[in-house]
Amino acid sequence: VINMKKLAMIAAGALCFGCLEAFTMPTFGLDAQAKYSSEYVVRGSRRGKHVFLPKAEVNMPVFEKGKAYAGAWAALGVDGNIADTRNEVSPYIGMTYDITDMFTLDAGYIHHLYTNETKAAPFCKRNTSELYLGVKADVITSPSLYFYYDCDAREVAIEGKIAYSFDFAQFGVNGLALDLGAKLGYDSASKPFACKDKIKKSVDGHKDYVYYGVSADLVYSFNEHAKARAGVACEGNSAKKKEWANRSSFSGTKNHKNFVWFNASVDCSF
Repeated sequence: VINMKKLAMIAAGALCFGCLEAFTMPTFGLDAQAKYSSEYVVRGSRRGKHVFLPKAEVNMPVFEKGKAYAGAWAALGVDGNIADTRNEVSPYIGMTYDITDMFTLDAGYIHHLYTNETKAAPFCKRNTSELYLGVKADVITSPSLYFYYDCDAREVAIEGKIAYSFDFAQFGVNGLALDLGAKLGYDSASKPFACKDKIKKSVDGHKDYVYYGVSADLVYSFNEHAKARAGVACEGNSAKKKEWANRSSFSGTKNHKNFVWFNASVDCSF
């Protein structure tokens, strides 16, 4: 004789098990970086020197070809000198979508928070909000083109990049690579750093310049999850010495428009 109660319990258990099998938990990814840089240069403009640049990001797949991500990065003066370094913490959120097998669309939002701004420049806002939209191509030189708009600084930036990684494994040196990169961009801000008109009266011009840069990093991969890198970079701009892009970079130095610096980092990915 079949016990209907037991049969119902078995059927219910099988149904629950089937539902659990059909529902798979999303796979999360985590990327983290701890980086030191002898100069802090943003879009061809020097913002500080001797900075610690930590970053962490979590991501997960959404839809069939999309990925959502969220994270934060910071620029912290190693020597704590706020006159030379604008301490910054920037959380962000975004999403990528594979348009084709080659092209990926990327869009998101960044909140720039300058933690010491009231002391360094009391006539500037403590934070700004920036939107971005870009496209990346999965080809040998990894080209990308991004558009940025800062709603508070009324700043528009367009930046293109290319990159190439040379693997030394072909010479019998496993785990070592040389990463090369180059960028070219345009920046225009009617309210630099979201500052009031007071700052513009002391600066000859405040917008429209081209910036450029190159970089070279030696990268050693310990395993599939961890790597270390060290390298050199150079950036410059077309702005005049007294324009805000270079005034913010302490243009009393002789090399006020072109900056060469060194950096080192440890990257982890899971």
